[in-house]
Amino acid sequence: MQANHDNVPAPRVPLKMDVEYRRSYARQTTKGTLRNISLTGAFLETTTEMITAADKVIVTFVVSGRR
Repeated sequence: MQANHDNVPAPRVPLKMDVEYRRSYARQTTKGTLRNISLTGAFLETTTEMITAADKVIVTFVVSGRR
């Protein structure tokens, strides 16, 4: 997959995956749902915090009990 440099959004992969995330400066994690992902970004759904496009977050995936 190659990144587009002509302002066309990268192809997105739809999914629904529960994740933990935290803002890059935060210590406590929050739960959310990853709705889609691409080379240039992701859509993270949360009900507890307001996240803006400029926020940097660290996302942790848990697969079969492993981080």
